[in-house]
Formats: sequence, C-alpha cells, structure tokens
Amino acid sequence: MLIAKRLFVFCVVGLVAFQARAYDSEIFRPYLHFRSAEFNTVWGVNDGWGFALGANLNRHFGIELAIDTYEHSLYEDVLDGIGEEAVFSLVPQMRLRYPFANDRWTVYGLFGLGPGFLQFNDRKGNAFGAEIEADGVRLVTAVGVGLEYFVADNVTFNLEGKYMWIQDLEGSVDGRRYDIDMSAPLLTMGVRAYFIENHKRPLLLEESAIRNRFYFGVRYGGSVLLDDQWAEGVSLSPEVSANFSRINDFGSMTLGVDVGRDWGIELSGDFTEYTLNVDPYGAIGEYSVYTIVPHLRLRWPIKNGRWVPYVMAGMGVTYAEFNDRKPVGLGVPVAASGFSPAVSAGAGFEYFIARNFSVNTDVRYLYTWDQKIEAANVPERSGDFSSINFYFGFRLYLWEF
Repeated sequence: MLIAKRLFVFCVVGLVAFQARAYDSEIFRPYLHFRSAEFNTVWGVNDGWGFALGANLNRHFGIELAIDTYEHSLYEDVLDGIGEEAVFSLVPQMRLRYPFANDRWTVYGLFGLGPGFLQFNDRKGNAFGAEIEADGVRLVTAVGVGLEYFVADNVTFNLEGKYMWIQDLEGSVDGRRYDIDMSAPLLTMGVRAYFIENHKRPLLLEESAIRNRFYFGVRYGGSVLLDDQWAEGVSLSPEVSANFSRINDFGSMTLGVDVGRDWGIELSGDFTEYTLNVDPYGAIGEYSVYTIVPHLRLRWPIKNGRWVPYVMAGMGVTYAEFNDRKPVGLGVPVAASGFSPAVSAGAGFEYFIARNFSVNTDVRYLYTWDQKIEAANVPERSGDFSSINFYFGFRLYLWEF
C-alpha cells in the first residue's frame, strides 16, 4: 500500500498549485473526504488512512461519518514484540467551521464518539506457539482541528490533526493479562470533494469544445484469486482476514488524462496481499503484490457525459515480496521477491456528480507471470497466477487543457 499512499500524497500536494475560482459556501453540501496518515510512522502509527462521508449543513456547522484505520506494534513484558494490533473506527463527528480570507480558507474543529474494532495480526517470531487474545470492541473519542484550502468551488486540500482516545483493551498472552492502549494522534493530509459547486458548470460534453482533462482517483475493493497454484509445490490463498474467506482487500490509486471525447490514459498503482503456501509446510507467510500498469481507456459518454461506460487494457510490472513469516515457516529459507511482467484488462463506468467529480466502479482481470521463488532448499521455480479485482472509488478532475 506504500506506493499507492505516496502517489496520493503527491497528488494532494499538487493541488496547491491549482488555481481556480474557489471559495466556501453557506449552502448544504455533501462531500467525500479521503486522507492519508503516511507520515505518522514517526510516532509509531503504521498503515494509517481515513475516509469520511459528510455534509456542510450551513456556513459554520457540518457532520460526517469518519472511518479511520491504523496499526501499532504490540509488545509484551515476557516475549517483547509479539505482532501488530489494528484498529478500525467508525465515528460520527460534528464539525464547527470558520471560513476566512475571502472564504478561500476554512479552519474547523471536530468532535465525535463511536466504536473501534481491534484485531491482532501479523504474529512475530517471539510469539510463535503462544496463546494470544487481543481482539475486541472499544469506545473511541475523537477530538481535533483542521484547515482546508479551496482549490476549486467543490474541491479542497486539507490538513487535519486529531487525537483518538480508545478505551484500553484487556489482552492476554499465555494467560498473562495486560492492557492494550491503541490511543494515538493522527496527522493527515487529504482531499475533500463536494458534490455541489457554488457556480454550477455544464458537463464537459454539454459544451461545443471538448477539452482534455487530467485527474487522479482513489479506489478500494476486493481481489479474488482465479488460479491459486503458483508453481509446483507452491500456491497462494486468501489472507485469514479475507472477506467471506475468499475476497482479499484491494487498494488502488490512479493518475490519468482523458483525451478528447472517447480516449484516455490511466496509470494505476494497486496493492493486495495473499498467504503463501509451500509444500509440505503449509502457510509459511504473506506475499505482498504491488502492481503498476498504464492502461488505455476507450470511453462511451452518454446522457451528455453524465454516464461514461469504458473498457481498458494495459501492460506493466508487478513487484512482490515475502513477509510476515508464520509459525510453520520458522526456519524455512525463502527467497521470493522481485519484479515480473503483468497484463490487465477490464471494464467499468463512472457517474459525474459534478463537472470535475465522478464516482466509478471497475472490474479488472490481472495476470502476472515469471514470479520466482526459492524455498526449503528446493531450486528456484517460476510460476504465474491471475485474479479478478473489483473496485469502487472516485475520480477528481483537476486541470482542463
């Protein structure tokens, strides 16, 4: 996920240079908010990101349902590092807002209460064979402040800092009780996309001149393996945390340009993770897969461009690596990392809520080959695998030229 998150950070920083007629508003405006906590590793917050669906009720008040997730390394007095603890919070929040500087800037405070779901994962070598209990639900209290800058009537770049107070969870390791504190500060950088513009503009295809447009997008979905037999004696399977024991989480960031009415080019950075199985040991660890593919998109706008079905295809590279060794893999030598070719093809459609903001869904087929592995003193082998990946996300169109 690191590549995708850094791509997102690059995109939101680039928004600062984007100039357009833009300011805050007094009207009711719903929005989507995506944010990254990429730099929070300095104080021990790993894999942090957030998402919110909310609305400005008027000039000064707003509400939102905020999702935040992050991980802490977990330590215990006897065994020291035992694994990681993840939190997934679902918190309704109230925002008190104050626009200033001709309404181009808005400072706000926030407060909310909601549940946080805690789960132990990625057991470390020190804890192999130990009986660990570290799952539960706790109350989360979120308090913070933020600053947003309007780069367009319905698009803001924002910085947000908040503290997540989470009730301690009583965990145990081989019967030894201890408290797990998942409270943490979160400093995030993100984008808010409002569904309504202050100055409603026609859709692109409602104008006589069709322009090219640059965009970036964020997507989240699932990945389903189609053939799990990677090579002789080696297979992949969904993670233990997979939805319905079959669907792995799948994240994606995109950069692209629509060329005229019908064509587009899109660079996608995707991430997912599988369980790596090697005979006769079984599940020895995790296998992270990062994919970067430039796609050619063929688009068919309908309803004046409100709906846009499309197909796409491309060829790129996959980088994969073995990590998070499991207990049965202790002592098994493994070399399984490197680049390999990949091809991708699929279809989707997007719906334009505003001229510069669309929601979209995709289904894509991914095939990668020449994946190499050497394990358990067996000579290096090469294999391939394929998956169906489906997403839901948004595209934010930044520049027209």
